[in-house]
Amino acid sequence: VFMQENEQEFEVIALMAKDFLAIPGASVAVERLFSGSRHACADTRCSMKAATITELMCAREWIREGL
Repeated sequence: VFMQENEQEFEVIALMAKDFLAIPGASVAVERLFSGSRHACADTRCSMKAATITELMCAREWIREGL
């Protein structure tokens, strides 16, 4: 509220606040994807490379979304 009322007086600080405060926190979808990756990274699959796990997780998400 303070910045909205005083935006003209503190123009540079207001712009900086908009830049920094506009960064979103972790979303639920990202948390779900990260949690789901633990199944792909199980001890029985520990020899998979990071790129392979990334591809697996992307494919799994695309299938879930119907793409």
